[in-house]
Amino acid sequence: MEFQLPSYVLYCLNTLESHGFEAWCVGGAVRDHIMGKRPFDYDITTNARPEKIIEIFPKTVPTGLQHGTVTVVTEGGNVEITTYRADGEYSDHRTPDSVVFQETVDKDLSRRDFTMNAICYNPKKGFYDPENGIEDIKNGIIRAIGNPVRRFSEDALRIMRAFRFSAQLGFTIEENTAKAAVSLRVLLKDISVERILSELKRALSAKFATNTAPLLKSGAFKYLGFNFVDFPQYFEKFPEDFDIRFACLCHISGVDPEVVLKNMKSDNITVINTKWYYWLLNQPMPTSKPEIKMLLKKVTLPSYLEVIFEIYSLSGVNTQKQSAFLKEIIENKEPYLLSMLDIRGIDIIELGYFGKGISEKLEYLLDEVIKDPTLNQKDKLIEKLK
Repeated sequence: MEFQLPSYVLYCLNTLESHGFEAWCVGGAVRDHIMGKRPFDYDITTNARPEKIIEIFPKTVPTGLQHGTVTVVTEGGNVEITTYRADGEYSDHRTPDSVVFQETVDKDLSRRDFTMNAICYNPKKGFYDPENGIEDIKNGIIRAIGNPVRRFSEDALRIMRAFRFSAQLGFTIEENTAKAAVSLRVLLKDISVERILSELKRALSAKFATNTAPLLKSGAFKYLGFNFVDFPQYFEKFPEDFDIRFACLCHISGVDPEVVLKNMKSDNITVINTKWYYWLLNQPMPTSKPEIKMLLKKVTLPSYLEVIFEIYSLSGVNTQKQSAFLKEIIENKEPYLLSMLDIRGIDIIELGYFGKGISEKLEYLLDEVIKDPTLNQKDKLIEKLK
């Protein structure tokens, strides 16, 4: 199983070895290669201390000295190099209170989260896999290293990572690992809501998103305002987009996504998109072009309705008529926004209306044009007002 490492990664490995140190490529890059995927980020573990790494490489960034991590900057890319270590106690269920640097790679690998992430590779030595991670990858299993209760108690974010990896890779979480993850779900309260949302976004937008169901339905996130009751039957056929899928889950669970996302300190774009998808899912299915245009008047973007019609279609609802109507509205540029009217506020003023009356008359005209697009001519609209 040959692993062709990029030249800048080989440079880092060779430089460390030329100064008398051990060095291995480790973690996600090795896992991805074994799975037949192209790695993008490369991490190196070594028995060189951080101060030595800084000394022997010309350009470095001290990204995590307290945990033994130095980023080496090369023309080909950046590489995080971390000293072999054993972790102390995790009083905050997230980061170790202290680390003790080690001389052998075995100690370093044994403190990692899952067996599939504890495989290392050196071009001269090949793969080193003391936790049997390669076998678990071949069998599609996510297994905690050692005692899963201890692993998740140390760093509760590993609970989210287990289910996120399962959603992304389609792997099964080993029984004891899954039980421990769900049983310790209360520890997620100790994790920053931003990290929770980041993992949730990656999981729910993944191909095998329903693999997260045991955790999401366990009540793990009641403290944030949601507890999903079920996943739609065709959930994984829905577009692989967090905003859409989260809105669907909130819809069937009777949860307000805006409240939940703000609790998780979400960005505004995610809140806005999810809110509109959720709002549309709670509206009656439109049966005519005017009804569709009235929805467009609210949400402004046809793409929102296109997605909703697709979701209903995947769920077994015939939306051919609605999709055809929407296509006609777009292609014929039938008005559904004030900006699409062939009349402006200044024209209303010239007719003798002022203040609030201007917007009221424009809204009235838009509603009339939505019902009959042929009215959207300035002279006809003025006549309508008269």
